[in-house]
Amino acid sequence: MMGVPVFQPLYLVVVLGIVGFLLLVFEVLVGLRVVNFKGSLHTKVHRTIAFALVAWVLVHGVYALGTIVFGWF
Repeated sequence: MMGVPVFQPLYLVVVLGIVGFLLLVFEVLVGLRVVNFKGSLHTKVHRTIAFALVAWVLVHGVYALGTIVFGWF
């Protein structure tokens, strides 16, 4: 029986990368104020998305290294 292809290791690396790219695009749009938030909320959203992006990229990188280089998954 075949599983859902998105949960296979290499597909999951691609999906994590695409979501990371979308987070990066949103972060840039918030930073350039294309997406506006009023007052101090702008800084809070920008900082929160930045931390989420860093965490997401770390998960993506470790998973990609584990899958492609070391064959862990």
